[in-house]
Amino acid sequence: MKSARKLIRFLSKALTALEIAAILICTVYAVYALTDDRLVYVRAGRIQKELLTMKPEELTEDGAKERPGFDELWKLNADVCAWLSLEETNIDYPVLQGRTNLTYLQTDIYGEPSLSGSIFLDVRNDRGFTDDYHLIYGHSMDRHTM
Repeated sequence: MKSARKLIRFLSKALTALEIAAILICTVYAVYALTDDRLVYVRAGRIQKELLTMKPEELTEDGAKERPGFDELWKLNADVCAWLSLEETNIDYPVLQGRTNLTYLQTDIYGEPSLSGSIFLDVRNDRGFTDDYHLIYGHSMDRHTM
């Protein structure tokens, strides 16, 4: 009887220790995930602000440009093939076209790993936009971003 009670107490203490360890592991992971999620949005917002300064603009009536053309974007990344803007949304991004449809799935315009990826044109489409249709991909993100 005594040995059975000792075994039950030992198992109870071991189970309690395992529960505490599991709670600590879950807490550490939750803090990491929330911090990482926040950093994804901070970085994506910073990149978007930088890119908006390079947004190409059509020529004005007198032929002058108020903003740089695609030359600045091509210096940054030769895979840029267009700029996508949708009125009354936060969609205002360069469009890239990689060697595969996975190239910019989790890579930003700078070639850095990014969970938000980039807006990109399907590799089967002509980058000169001469096809009858164009398939453009992008992540649907929270906080009204791409």
